[in-house]
Amino acid sequence: MYLPLVPVEPDRVATALFSAGTFAVVAAILAAKGPGPSRLLMLIWSAALVGVLGSSVFRSDFRFDGVPGLATYGWLFLGAVLLLYASWLRYSVTRRARVGFRGHTRGRL
Repeated sequence: MYLPLVPVEPDRVATALFSAGTFAVVAAILAAKGPGPSRLLMLIWSAALVGVLGSSVFRSDFRFDGVPGLATYGWLFLGAVLLLYASWLRYSVTRRARVGFRGHTRGRL
């Protein structure tokens, strides 16, 4: 199993993907549980995902498999950027609510 998007040796790709997937599932479960610092893990995961996907294009051994491969990568990268944006919004709202900010009207309409 060898995926050029994963920046590890070919014999360690399966272990790296399993570890990253486990971290992603744990981060998603903790982020869904509610407000708190656990949403920081989801933000870290999404930033790492954007970083790995973004940097993989600039490695010398990476090649697209024609236009469909480029389109697939584009959709994958766009999804990762949207995940990063959503996790940042969710983390920043949680952080502001925890610290308190002007204009916060808890319990009032």
